Amino acid sequence: TALIRAFCDESKDDEALGEFVAPLQACNERWEELTKIVSERAIKDLDELGAASVDFAMLSGYVVVGYLWTRMAQASQARLAAGQGDSTFHEAKLTTARFYFARILPRVEVHATAALAGAESVMSIPDEGFGD
Repeated sequence: TALIRAFCDESKDDEALGEFVAPLQACNERWEELTKIVSERAIKDLDELGAASVDFAMLSGYVVVGYLWTRMAQASQARLAAGQGDSTFHEAKLTTARFYFARILPRVEVHATAALAGAESVMSIPDEGFGD
């Protein structure tokens, strides 16, 4: 998260990149917050760590891919501004980045909610509930 935080801090005044940096920063902060909460819960009950693990991993992946799309958008914006490369390709990169930020990255919140749901719903399933 430190790498993404540093990138967002460095890029916060880049108006062209703002549509990506602001939501990326918010999701990265959510990731940091979730890390703290899950870690604190795991100290008291290790089952909390296991119960949160899949959603935590999914959230982490979405944020990292959001960071990568932001970097690709930044590179494509620079190429377009300089009149370099295939403009159709770079416009498509920006369109795909916008799609990711509008349709995929918001899933961070769903995974955060699920990760914070606690271990009880997972751990209350009896062993027999898993079959042979």
